[in-house]
Amino acid sequence: MNFNKNIWIVTDIDGTLMDHNYDLSPALPTIEWLKKIGIPIIPCTSKTSTEVRSLRSNIGLTDPFIVENGGAIYGNAIDSSEEWSFVLGKSFKELRPLLKLIGEEMGYPLRALNDLSFDEVEQLTGLTGESIPQALAREWSVPFLNPPDSFETKL
Repeated sequence: MNFNKNIWIVTDIDGTLMDHNYDLSPALPTIEWLKKIGIPIIPCTSKTSTEVRSLRSNIGLTDPFIVENGGAIYGNAIDSSEEWSFVLGKSFKELRPLLKLIGEEMGYPLRALNDLSFDEVEQLTGLTGESIPQALAREWSVPFLNPPDSFETKL
């Protein structure tokens, strides 16, 4: 087959590469075929860089990856394993206090994912074991719990 070398695939992970049970196996034949014909697969996800590095290692991806809903892009230099990054947003440290301010302004305390216990994260996300600290290794975003539907904002 003769493929255009300007083709690349940018894909979400949850519900796309992985099914809703965090199973990659249905996508693996396609991933292997794309790697074989030289089409880059670029994950673009809300996951952290730690989570995506683990996933890439498990399935043998070497292409750049976009994390935390576009907060940063990471990749590896072609001539070495040295990783580069291109930051597109504010850091977790800068964003975290803003969540508190937004909650105060709304009149409802917003709970960041990082404020939940491991049990709460597991119940909410279905993540277990080492996946939980990887999901909490936030650098460029602050996921949070939405207020209940019954909440009426003061704004």
